[in-house]
Amino acid sequence: VDNRVLIPRMETEEVVKHAILKIKEVFVNKNINIVDIGTGSGAIALALKQTFPEAILYASDISKESLEVAKINSQRNNLDVIFLQGKSLEPFIFSSFRIDVIVSNPPYITNIKEIDKSVIDYEPYKALVDEKELGVYKDIFKTYSAICNYPILMVMEIGYDMHEKIQSLVNE
Repeated sequence: VDNRVLIPRMETEEVVKHAILKIKEVFVNKNINIVDIGTGSGAIALALKQTFPEAILYASDISKESLEVAKINSQRNNLDVIFLQGKSLEPFIFSSFRIDVIVSNPPYITNIKEIDKSVIDYEPYKALVDEKELGVYKDIFKTYSAICNYPILMVMEIGYDMHEKIQSLVNE
């Protein structure tokens, strides 16, 4: 990693562990297509590709610079991931891709004062701060049905204070 991407943290590792457990539970002996939205360094996509080598893994990010880092990490680990640039699910909307799993660690911090100086000074602002509250989550929930198979599994990292807001979005 470098200053073009967020440093993966323990919370992201928990997201990956949970995604792996749920994928194994829901998609027994099935080849699946997985999308990592906001891939950053590619840590989530690469961990999932390593665990599910037969899956087709797509990773997208709005940042060209982040995708450069993710591609380097993919090559270093000899893991085949398809990288696309764009916001949320936009790179997939007009494609023939059908998705079984969406995993994401999008920007979700709305109060900049909550971000430690050592983080805000060295990691990409756009990867941390959600300028439109629940922006990526709303985009995903509005558009997923255009590209997804059913059942669809979604695993997303959220902030400690977001459960009720996300539950409300899901209910909508």
